[in-house]
Order: sequence, then C-alpha cells, then structure tokens
Amino acid sequence: MTTNPNSPNSVDFYFDPICPWAWITSRWIVETQKSFQPQYQLQVNWRFISLKIINEDSYSTNQTLLAHIQVHDLGLRLLRFAAYLLESNGNDTVGDFYTFCGAALHNNSRRDELLIESNLMTFVDEYIKTQSISLDTLSIHDILLSDHFDKSIKISSLEAFAKSGRDVGTPILSFGGDSDSTFFGPVLNKIPRGEEAIRLFKLIRELATFDGFSELKRSLRGERSFD
Repeated sequence: MTTNPNSPNSVDFYFDPICPWAWITSRWIVETQKSFQPQYQLQVNWRFISLKIINEDSYSTNQTLLAHIQVHDLGLRLLRFAAYLLESNGNDTVGDFYTFCGAALHNNSRRDELLIESNLMTFVDEYIKTQSISLDTLSIHDILLSDHFDKSIKISSLEAFAKSGRDVGTPILSFGGDSDSTFFGPVLNKIPRGEEAIRLFKLIRELATFDGFSELKRSLRGERSFD
C-alpha cells in the first residue's frame, strides 16, 4: 500500500444511530473509505454522541424535544450496546453494528418497531447471532436497559462538544482530533459514491483544517435518500 503525506488517514465520526442525517453522512464516509483503497487507507474511528444525553436538561422546557424522547432513548440503548462492543471487540465491530442498526432504522423504516422493548431485544440478539459474539457475563437486558455504559457515552458526547462547541447535533467529524478541525456535519441528503465521495471528502477536510474557518451553513435541505 502506498502512502501520501497530503492524504487524510483518519477521521473521528461522532454519531447517534437514530439520526437519519448522521446515517447518510456515515455511508458517505464508508463509501470514501472503500473508494480510497487500495492506494490509501482511511481509518474511521467510531465515536458516540447521544441525543438523549445532550438534551437531558432540556426536555422539561422544550416540547419539541420532549416529543422525541422515546426515539432519543432508543438511540441511547443502541449506543450502550455499541459502547459494549467498543470495549469488548473494538472499533471495527462498532462500525459493523452501526451499519446493522442504520439499515434497519432508516433504509427499512423499522424505527417504530424497535421502540418496543421486546422487539429491540430480539433485534440485538439477531446481530449477536449473525456475528457470533459472546456477551460474557452481561445479558442484552443488562447492556441496553442499565446505565452501565452511560458514563463512557457521556464522556464521548462531551468530548465532541469540547471540539465543536455546543448547540450542534450529530454527526460531528474531527479530522485532526482538536477543535480547529472539528465540525458539525456535513449534512447530506444523498450518499455520494466513488470519485464523487472522495472529492467531497477532500473538500470537507480542506475546509475543516483551514486556519480560521468556522462555519458554512444553510437551513434548506432536499428530500433524503438512503440509496
């Protein structure tokens, strides 16, 4: 494998699996990772930002947020299992689980189904069986419904905010591990493929690492496509 000193080699990707915009951006990152090969290796470090945790102090005063509390709670439960996987199986397994979750939640529109606790347990059990993962001494119930992994998820969420600033959501991307190269987004309504994915990645990374660059934003968004 060849190397290029001007080529990006890693990105930290902070996500909540329940967010459809983060899902689209993540598929672009994965597409970029595949399209770079075999010339260059892009390392994607999967990190957590929980919409439930970052909004926990706002539900009582924000009715719009309160209407989403069940969905945010589903995201946190899935992140608890992702945090377990990170601790027990490593980064790549987290990426695999995110792919499993995102396809179900967004491509296959199973979000409302998985709000039901028994369905969620069965869903995670399906993943465990397909990947031949051992849970050691913990049960699915222990992982999803206890706060055992909430501390590490909160630390990751606050780490993302420390780099990007507050009043943003998910995804958050960090290209250099510090606040000067960490931003919310990009928010995409479709998944770039192949050379288009690489071109966008290089442009975004160039902006993110440009000295003095702070924000580029608009509120208009097109119709989402997960294809």
